[in-house]
Amino acid sequence: MAYLNDKSDKYIKVAEFLESAKFYHAIPHSSYYSCLQLMKHQIKTCLGIDYDAQEKERKEVRNGSHEYIIRKFRELLTSKGGSLRSIRDFNNEIIQLKVIREEADYENKEININVYTDTITRAKELRKIIKTFKL
Repeated sequence: MAYLNDKSDKYIKVAEFLESAKFYHAIPHSSYYSCLQLMKHQIKTCLGIDYDAQEKERKEVRNGSHEYIIRKFRELLTSKGGSLRSIRDFNNEIIQLKVIREEADYENKEININVYTDTITRAKELRKIIKTFKL
């Protein structure tokens, strides 16, 4: 069963629910993780690297789990002929989403509602790149 794929779909729905409930501070977390989980699933599905193997490889290269997943997915896009534009868009958007998520989760400052709610749109666009790229 593709549990991470399912969780990814649920996390984007959670982000939308949080927006409707005006829990703005939690939106970036769910938006970002919906993408991260989907990337991890695609690495398994498209490269055949199961989750245990991904974790083992990540430890061998001594990367943080998020950095490993992002780098590995970028390599996947590149190796499977992703356009320069899709690779650039992916890279820019995932970095921005990660920065906003870290701010929302860890910073002691007033939230910017527009930036936080925009993470849903960013995540949906990223998910299109992650999902629809024919690997």
